[in-house]
Amino acid sequence: MEEPLWADEFGSDEFGRWIVLRFANEPLRMRHCEPGVFMMGSDESEVGRWRDEGHRHPVELTQGLWIATTPVTQAVWKLLSPPARNRFNGPEHPVDGATVKDTFEFVATVQENYPMLRLPTEVEWEYACRAGSETRYSFGEDEDLEQLHEYAWYEFNSGNSTHPVAKLKPNAWGLYDMHGNVPERCESVPTQRGYEDARVTDPTPQKRAVLRGGRWSSNYRPLRSAARVWMDDTHRAGLRLVASE
Repeated sequence: MEEPLWADEFGSDEFGRWIVLRFANEPLRMRHCEPGVFMMGSDESEVGRWRDEGHRHPVELTQGLWIATTPVTQAVWKLLSPPARNRFNGPEHPVDGATVKDTFEFVATVQENYPMLRLPTEVEWEYACRAGSETRYSFGEDEDLEQLHEYAWYEFNSGNSTHPVAKLKPNAWGLYDMHGNVPERCESVPTQRGYEDARVTDPTPQKRAVLRGGRWSSNYRPLRSAARVWMDDTHRAGLRLVASE
């Protein structure tokens, strides 16, 4: 399969196909997710579940997806936008201080060079986060939270700070920091009150932003693959970029 013409580098490894885009000297690494069907949301029996994660239902994505291996770093953001008001600073730390307005302005600037890049929908985000799993986290149920510290920066191991990206274990598709470190903005599905109990194919996102993945100060609950967190547009967060195949 040919790699996208807009990639500066490409290859494959144990996780699958990858590409690199370059903003000056700063790389943005992305991995390919094949089309597929997954179960979105959580079952009523899931520990820590919120109501808006149901109904658990099948979703089909008919197109492949390229997704950044990490949240956008401050080094990449700085090349393209005025500095965000980050709480924690460092070039390899994820952006944590972007409002909704900041986020969409940054994406618009990115699109001047790479028009295919955008925010993920929360469907795409959850599909990539799960990486074929149907458990509470991408790596398993982890009911006793014995593994979470290996994959996520959260309240029990973060020291109340974000950390440089890609320092913990990736999920099965080679994606880092899907659980914890920084909350990531996505475009939501049509409702924040829950999902319809029916199979959906390529759902259309809304411009309303929802946060996924939890944060450095979260307990286990918002870090789950199905968790959805709603905040107003001034709330500061991070983001991860995607591109349709």
